[in-house]
Amino acid sequence: MARAIFFAVDNYHNPKWDDLKNPIKNVRSIASVLSSKYGFDTTIIENPSLKTIASTIAALKEKYAKNQDGKHPRKGQLLLYFSGHGLEGCFLPVDFDGYNNKLRHDEVKQIFNESKAKHKLCIADACHSGSMQFGEGLAAKGPTSVSLKRFYQAFEDADGGIALLMSSKSEELSLEDHGLRQGVFTYYILQGMKGKADNNADKLVTITELYNYVYKNVREYTAGMQSPVLTGDYDTTMPVSVTK
Repeated sequence: MARAIFFAVDNYHNPKWDDLKNPIKNVRSIASVLSSKYGFDTTIIENPSLKTIASTIAALKEKYAKNQDGKHPRKGQLLLYFSGHGLEGCFLPVDFDGYNNKLRHDEVKQIFNESKAKHKLCIADACHSGSMQFGEGLAAKGPTSVSLKRFYQAFEDADGGIALLMSSKSEELSLEDHGLRQGVFTYYILQGMKGKADNNADKLVTITELYNYVYKNVREYTAGMQSPVLTGDYDTTMPVSVTK
């Protein structure tokens, strides 16, 4: 069973923080693709407070520990996606007041470390998201050819682990673009998942292929101002989508 939880903040309580145009739109677009094409059980939480995020995560950990509903097996997949403002070492919920109520990257790492899911992926479209590191990024390996009906088998075959795909390096900003009507990073995530990242034309997009595609195009679109980051301890053949 594949599970995806999206946290999107575009309307901050603190007037010192500019509202954003695209976070909720971003996560709705990706959640729609994951749900309709790949059968993910998706939850979108719009403009969450730190308390709401904490309670959601606590409930999620309990579900994976017990799996009473059968939707959170140890061989399952877990995606956490955050879209909004960020600072060095943290994501910012709607009630961030300039000092308090920060979701620290260490807390997200702890969630993944404690989760019983086999494959864990965190995607963050936020400034300074690249300061969240599990270790060195891994080199690409050649994925095996699969079709849509073998998508879940590819998850079974991969070794599992934790992958972190971040929209920018720790010292950079993540950019929105009115022409794309989405965050630049999210736009290329979607394009890559729909098939443009399938570099070897085997109908399967792996996490490494997705990153290579997103990195190249985001760098080009932003004239080098934004550089996505992929890090973690994961199987580079982990599938993220399959094309027709």
